[in-house]
Amino acid sequence: MNSRVKILFGLVVLVGLSQYPSLTRADVPTWNENLIQNAEIQHASSGQGDVLSSYPFFLNRIMTFLFGWDPTLEHKNSSFEPLDMIRILTVQFDVSDTNHFRKVWFPLRPGLQVRGLLALHDFKQARPLVILRMGIHGNVDELLAERFLFKALYENLKVNVLVLESLTSHSFLKTNAEVSFGGTEEGLHTFLILQNLISIKSSISQLISTVHLLGVSLGAQGVFLTTLLDQSNSNRVVAQMNLCPLINLKETFEHHAKPSLKNVGIDLWNILRLRAVRAKKDFKFYWFDYAIHLMSFKPYYTPSILAYLNTHRAKPLLSVSDIEAKVPGLKWPEGLKNHLENSNDFYSLNHFWPYYKGVSTPTTILTTPNDLLVKNELNADLIFSKQQAGDFSSLSYKKLDRGLHCGFPPVYAWTEIVSWLKLGLKL
Repeated sequence: MNSRVKILFGLVVLVGLSQYPSLTRADVPTWNENLIQNAEIQHASSGQGDVLSSYPFFLNRIMTFLFGWDPTLEHKNSSFEPLDMIRILTVQFDVSDTNHFRKVWFPLRPGLQVRGLLALHDFKQARPLVILRMGIHGNVDELLAERFLFKALYENLKVNVLVLESLTSHSFLKTNAEVSFGGTEEGLHTFLILQNLISIKSSISQLISTVHLLGVSLGAQGVFLTTLLDQSNSNRVVAQMNLCPLINLKETFEHHAKPSLKNVGIDLWNILRLRAVRAKKDFKFYWFDYAIHLMSFKPYYTPSILAYLNTHRAKPLLSVSDIEAKVPGLKWPEGLKNHLENSNDFYSLNHFWPYYKGVSTPTTILTTPNDLLVKNELNADLIFSKQQAGDFSSLSYKKLDRGLHCGFPPVYAWTEIVSWLKLGLKL
């Protein structure tokens, strides 16, 4: 083949490929170290590379592959809760493609880092970014309870997504020496991560057209605080949406400390999931003590953790000075800075609602009835009945008539779930 023929052949190939963009590498994001300032982007997605999970590897595989099902093709109006729970945790959505899904570490200060899973469609078009805060024990190497939300956002609504792990995840507890959780801590973390993402020093900022926040259960409380801080500063959050949100941490965990078979079961679940906490010197666990409490149907381990935190975590791990050093010119909502610096205990620290004022960011809450994990009467219903401290004048509250702790796929049509997210997040 002479040189002219080679050139002609090359042009034909290029023209042909341009007609089929899926065959080119144009839609494959080019990940680079400057994508996010001061963040470590790994060459691995969920369940790959350095896997930090308290689940046995085989169990996660069984949940996601053997019992996996496609909610876009079927839903059942089931009233059998154990089956619904399994179906919530086994929604199919493949996140193994490292061209589009990458785990990311966000160092917030020395000795404090948070992990996420970043999903990008391409490096050509600015899209909405949804930051999803996971619920209790939420871990991007598992991505079970929130997988259906990730699927709807990325696959159906075509947005970029950043999933942030819970501070109760095995990943956070394994890699950080200090233990803490709750809406105040997570809200501060998410705000700092958001500032990093939209900074002109991060090239990902060019790919973000708008920012939207989505919180699930325990992860929802912090979303409110992030929105409050954002409105006083960059004002980039278009809307926030919270599913079965935990609003009042103290009342909720005190409710789960009462003697009952259900609460003992939840406590056992926490014991098994908090393996990394049990390895820390301040949180020693003895099965004999648990057995003694079990005979009286009284939760043991979770209340002991909360009692320790209430005494030793009166201030956030990410301090006011840490945040001000990262965000020059930061404007604090009235009273919040003083609250963070002078709270007396862990429960008080997480009751920031008296300072949640003047929030005009559109807010949507969805709840399901008879929620066993986040009791509505202690949380979202207080907003609905106007008994909750804080300003919720921009809030829309949708009470659903069925569903298990906002696990929608088993009992609602997929198109309906997608429409709720689109409307609630203003996408």
